[in-house]
Amino acid sequence: MSASIVGACIMMKAISVAEFGGPDVMKVAEIARPEPKEGEVLIKVFAAGVNPVDTYKRAGTYAKHLLPALPFTPGADGAGIVEALGAGVDSVAVGDRIWLSGSTTGSVFRRLPSSLFMGLEKHFLTCLVDITGTYAEFCVSKASDVHPLPASISFKQGGGIGTAYRTAYRSLFTRIPGGVKSGQVVLVHGASGGVGLAAIQLAKAQGCTVSCPLFRRDC
Repeated sequence: MSASIVGACIMMKAISVAEFGGPDVMKVAEIARPEPKEGEVLIKVFAAGVNPVDTYKRAGTYAKHLLPALPFTPGADGAGIVEALGAGVDSVAVGDRIWLSGSTTGSVFRRLPSSLFMGLEKHFLTCLVDITGTYAEFCVSKASDVHPLPASISFKQGGGIGTAYRTAYRSLFTRIPGGVKSGQVVLVHGASGGVGLAAIQLAKAQGCTVSCPLFRRDC
């Protein structure tokens, strides 16, 4: 896919979802390329991560107050090369190889029901809902969600880092008071999935012993 120019807009190809449903609702469309605002980065996407949450949003089965407005382009994770920088961004440079853990392209904020937050309304009055994501030639991300991609890691591998490793990190170091410690034994269920593999690597890097239960059909 390659970007084109229509009038004053630079166009790009992207996956567009105009109605909720099965995989067949995803169509290739030509839309205006986003431009980075202050604190944002425009990325030329070489690989996009596909996560279960993307399929839930596409199917319309995700939490109703978090469903994106139609039409939208799926995808929060990806990897590619920095194409342009918004004002105030100095953490990366044009041409850098990066992976990203969230696309804010075309995002909107929706006010959520205060009943969801159990008295914490002042901290969570709005929620970010992506309506255009990484299933496209280009996407925009907050600079804080853009990270260097070492030359030893491919774009395909980089595209799978965000959601899986963020979830594993939260499970090991945020949800557990004080986080896991060196010398502890960590049991990882579903170790063959993205989050499971990430949890194994993070726990071992912390000095933990990792145990993974196996299922044998002949037992």
